[in-house]
Amino acid sequence: MIKKINFIAGIICLIDPWFLEKLAQLAGFIFYLISPAKREIARKNVDIITGSENKKLVLRIFINIIMNIIEFLRVWRLGIQSIIIRTEIQGFENFSTDGQGVILVTGHIGIWDIAAKYLAHLGYNIGAVAEFKGVSASHYDFMLEIRGYPEVKIFPLEDYGISGKILRFLKKEQGILALLGDRDLHNTGETVRFFNEIVKLPVGPARLAVRLNLPVVIGYVVRSKSWRYLAMVSKPLSHSRCGDREKDIKNLHEKIAKSLENVITKYPDQWLNFYPPWKMDEK
Repeated sequence: MIKKINFIAGIICLIDPWFLEKLAQLAGFIFYLISPAKREIARKNVDIITGSENKKLVLRIFINIIMNIIEFLRVWRLGIQSIIIRTEIQGFENFSTDGQGVILVTGHIGIWDIAAKYLAHLGYNIGAVAEFKGVSASHYDFMLEIRGYPEVKIFPLEDYGISGKILRFLKKEQGILALLGDRDLHNTGETVRFFNEIVKLPVGPARLAVRLNLPVVIGYVVRSKSWRYLAMVSKPLSHSRCGDREKDIKNLHEKIAKSLENVITKYPDQWLNFYPPWKMDEK
C-alpha cells in the first residue's frame, strides 16, 4: 500500500499546483455527483449550519475533500515542511500553560489528518487518540504514518491501558493531547446544544480536563486561500470549579460545543464530517 501511495504522490508532485487545483475541482464535482448519500449528509449539515440551502457550499465540501487528499499526498512525498512554509500561525502562545498538559480539541475541520504531525514538526509534544478497530496490520501501519507516528504519540482507543498512558502523558510529560470533539464514535457522549440541535458529542475532553484540572484549547488548520493555510489555537476555555464535578463537566462540555460551532460557522465548507451528530431524515 505504501509503495502505491509513494508512486501516486510522486506523480502528484510533478503536476503544476494551478492545474492540480483545477483537477481537484473536477474530481470534487464528480465525487459530488456519484455520492448521493454523502451529498445528502453534506446538504443537511450546510442547512443546519447556515440556516438555508446552499448547493455551492455543499459542492465546496467535496472539492475540499479532494484538495485534502492531494495535499496529504504532497506532504507524504515532500515532507511536512512543504505545508508549514505556506501556513500562517495564530495563537500558538496559548499552548504555554506553566508546565501543565493541554487538552487540544479539534474536529473534522480543514486538514485535521495532518495537523498533529504539523505540531510535532514544530517541536510540540503532541499525542492523539485514534481508533484502529477492524483494520489489517498493513492498514494499521499506514494509519500510523498518516497520523504522524512516531513524532506524534498515538494512543489506540482499543488499548486497555490507554487511561494510564494518557494520564502519564498529560501530567508527567506535560503533553498536548489532541481529541476530536465533533463525532461520538461509541455512543458514549452526552447531550449538548449544537447549532440549535440537541445532540450527543464526546464528553471525554471535558471530563479529562475537569478531572486533571487542565486547560482546554480549540485548534484547527484550515485553507485560507489557494494553497495557503491558517493554523489557529484559541485561548484556553475558562472552566472554574463549583464543587459539583458533574456540573463542572457539563458546563465545559457546553463551552467546547459552542466553540466548535463558532469555528464551523466560520468555515462551513471545511467541516468534512459525514458522520454528523444529528439524525438524518429517512427517505
